[in-house]
Amino acid sequence: MKIIVGHTNLDLDCIGSMVLARYIFPDHKPVMSRLVHPSAKNLYNLYHYHLDFISSSDLKGENVERMVIVDTRSFSRVKEYFDLIENEVKDIEIYDHHASESSDFENAVVHEGNCGSNTTMIGMELIARRLSISHKDATIALTGIYADTGGFVHDTVCEDDFRVASYLLKNGAEIKLVNNFLKSLKEKYQ
Repeated sequence: MKIIVGHTNLDLDCIGSMVLARYIFPDHKPVMSRLVHPSAKNLYNLYHYHLDFISSSDLKGENVERMVIVDTRSFSRVKEYFDLIENEVKDIEIYDHHASESSDFENAVVHEGNCGSNTTMIGMELIARRLSISHKDATIALTGIYADTGGFVHDTVCEDDFRVASYLLKNGAEIKLVNNFLKSLKEKYQ
């Protein structure tokens, strides 16, 4: 089995990253954490069937030959998956925009960047490959970018965040839905 996982307590950027990672790794199954961050529940509930994530409990006793980890490189944040897998996973690839963190996975291939969103990193790979994506996936991914960049106002925002946002809009992302998913994240000052 080949899988895509994100950190425990999936947030919007993590879900967006997993959705885009499926285009790079179409033979991998995305795995749902047992916890979803409160800010991501509305999006997850609306797109539950579209996302088609398998449950983390489905990993129990499975032999996983390859794992792609998004939005973290910390073992403690993905431990829930390793606790269920039968074997030691030797082939691990990581996409993480937290460039200042060190990796707990010594032999993993690590892709890192200094951008506001992890979804942006993976989106840049899709742009480089000239891939088109569904409007639903574009909406999910754009929500992840908006959430992790604070609507493009955080200090970590970079040019690539805007480039990928534009790419997602060209692929049919629905900004009205993005705004609805982010209402719970807005502070009074925003």
